[in-house]
Amino acid sequence: MVGEVWRRKSLWGKDRKGVIKLIPKNERKHLLQNWRPITLLTTTYKIIAKIFARRLKEMLPALIDEQQTGFVAGRNIIDNILSLRLAQEWAQVSDQNCIFIILDFMKAYDRIAHGYLWDTLRAMGMGQDTLERIKGLVPLMRLLREEERRGNIHGMNIGGESTLLHQLFADDTEISITMEEQQFARLPEVIREYEQASGARLNVQKSTIMQLNPGPAPEWLADTGYEIARPDRPFVYLGVQTSSPVDERSIMESIVQKMMKKLNHWSNKLLSWPAKTILLKHVLAATPLYQLMSVGLCRDGIEDLERLCRTFLWGWNEDGGAKTLLVAWERVSQPKHKGGLGWNSFQDRADALNVRLTEQILSGGRQNGYSWQGV
Repeated sequence: MVGEVWRRKSLWGKDRKGVIKLIPKNERKHLLQNWRPITLLTTTYKIIAKIFARRLKEMLPALIDEQQTGFVAGRNIIDNILSLRLAQEWAQVSDQNCIFIILDFMKAYDRIAHGYLWDTLRAMGMGQDTLERIKGLVPLMRLLREEERRGNIHGMNIGGESTLLHQLFADDTEISITMEEQQFARLPEVIREYEQASGARLNVQKSTIMQLNPGPAPEWLADTGYEIARPDRPFVYLGVQTSSPVDERSIMESIVQKMMKKLNHWSNKLLSWPAKTILLKHVLAATPLYQLMSVGLCRDGIEDLERLCRTFLWGWNEDGGAKTLLVAWERVSQPKHKGGLGWNSFQDRADALNVRLTEQILSGGRQNGYSWQGV
């Protein structure tokens, strides 16, 4: 079957067909704009696509900008969040007035013109046979780099000769520039050039600007049309609550609320001890894991999470208070062969992830390099 597809240079008609279904983007399902189409493809299509993906795997790191952390082995969404946190700290230490801009493109994947994608891939040296089957890359970052080379836009200095200008994860695009009106004025021109070439459209109302070094905001910032992040109104960046300055307590409260929402849903159910154990180890334990991997949690916050887990395991009294613990939590956390439940505490998880992060920093980041190495 694969050999025949290779000779034909295309799939059979029936294998190119798909079933389009709508899936909700969020809980507000009554709005049509919150539904997204997804195409269910045939197994034949997936097999051919997998073959191409494996063949391209080795060359992607050389083709895709190193600041794009999506779709390339060895790169991780955590790198983007870590870069932002380190940039915030460095901006304050080095007293730099910089802004972090999150660009939201409307229906990014749907609007990109196919002709633009094929021209991009052709310029990268891919053959015509490959172009018939593969969708490609969207290099807004190349326009930004060209503007930086010309001196029209200056990225944030992160030590020595290194600068942090842009970060990407899939279609999520973020830009860090010095807080000067003439530099920001050049940015919309670059974006318009990109929109005209690719068919993309920026949603200014959903784009956000955050000052990396907290201080008085210039008047022109309020006239940009972008949402301005304030210390009392955190926003979510790649799934992690963010603010300037960083408010660890607020971040912690958002995670506790997520766990409480799950606990309130389960508290009305008659759960057996084994059922509680499974939920504790595989659902509750995973809730703060992304936060622990990306920016960590304060010790007080970790203790709050442990307290919630203990209360869930042993249950509540009729008056709503936590029941007395029948077994010490240290005993519960022991491996199963020692009489425990095999529960790894949040502190142990945090310590292990910190060691992993330290190893990354000391070894110069990942193999492909990344901008936060210079911070």
